Amino acid sequence: MMSYVTIIPFRRGSKRVADKAIRNIAGFPLFQYSVITALACSILDQIIVTTDYSLKEIQEGISYCDERLSYLPRDPVSDTEVAAQYIMNVIKTYNLASSDNIVLLQPTCPIRKPEWVTNAVLMHKKNPMINVLSAFKIDNGTYNKFGEHLDMLGLPCYVRNSSIYIFNVGKFMDTEYNIFRPKVNIYEMPKWASIDINYMEDLAEAEIILKGVAIK
Repeated sequence: MMSYVTIIPFRRGSKRVADKAIRNIAGFPLFQYSVITALACSILDQIIVTTDYSLKEIQEGISYCDERLSYLPRDPVSDTEVAAQYIMNVIKTYNLASSDNIVLLQPTCPIRKPEWVTNAVLMHKKNPMINVLSAFKIDNGTYNKFGEHLDMLGLPCYVRNSSIYIFNVGKFMDTEYNIFRPKVNIYEMPKWASIDINYMEDLAEAEIILKGVAIK
């Protein structure tokens, strides 16, 4: 049976925004928005929070009694660690099969509705060998020599927003841990929801939106 395992990874040591992942934003620690969203998606079979914060430090406000939700400790993480390291740790620890699939939700992108995650998974289920990445659409102002905009030709331009990544475990291994090849399907999200928090300005903008947008 094909399953979808969600990974929510974060670490200490954020340089530009101190303790970014556990910083309170609009009433919740930042990482909890991803947990809340994942728990609201019945299509997800398992949800794994993996971090080098202790369980005690991140337990407030979250019930780990939910049978789908678990905590996987990580060794102290440096800023040079690559995503493949914690993904492989989850694969090995939970003995995931090549037929299993991973839904990666980055806590630094907190504006994410459950139906968006569900729809992205449904897109992936149609062809699990093609990864799904979330992105927002932009107008790059490009026209061909006939004056036709790329959108008119079915060639829209997207910018990856780092919010949702979905990929098959077997394919992840076969492509040497590369989730961007050979091709991907795009799950389009609104540009206003595509904030990736790297600076205090991003945090302030996300808080304004989260205070005004229901994420339930």
